[in-house]
Amino acid sequence: MQPSGYHVACAWFLAILASVGIVYGTRVSIAQVLYHQAKYGVARNNVDGILRRADRIHRLYPRHYLACTLAAAQARREARHNPARANEMARIADHWCHMALTMNPYKRQMRLLRARLMARTDPAGAVAYWDAYRKWSFWDPFNHRVMVELCVNAGDYSRAVEALAWTEGSPDHAKAREIIRRAWAAEREPPGTP
Repeated sequence: MQPSGYHVACAWFLAILASVGIVYGTRVSIAQVLYHQAKYGVARNNVDGILRRADRIHRLYPRHYLACTLAAAQARREARHNPARANEMARIADHWCHMALTMNPYKRQMRLLRARLMARTDPAGAVAYWDAYRKWSFWDPFNHRVMVELCVNAGDYSRAVEALAWTEGSPDHAKAREIIRRAWAAEREPPGTP
């Protein structure tokens, strides 16, 4: 029996679909190997190696959320510990935060990282940015503690005290209170005092 045109068309469609699946699967597999190298393997202690791998991963498989979070966290860590590269690494961390938040705008880890990066140059903007997230996830005392931290950084002590009240009865209350106490102690110190 001779195959009909319908059978031939289905066979071609399945062959093309299988080819696309093989290419896609190969790209995802390579991206996962690169992620493993960055997180656990040869590049785990090398921020530049992690960032190079994150770029390659993103080109191969742009939906790799964990590669974005790893690159953002490592770039921020480098910005905090290496003053010579602080601005460059903060910019890179913000880029990867943006990429991760594009995929999942509700993940606290990246929202927090982005707020802390913003606080370096725009403390009031960081407060507004975090406040939007805090309103979405209001009943978590940690979110109010972070609000205290950001408000103190912006010099908005009244809002910091308001946020402090929402941490009452949680382990975050003592930490938030200490943030305010240290800020007030620093305000009382004369300029130039160590």
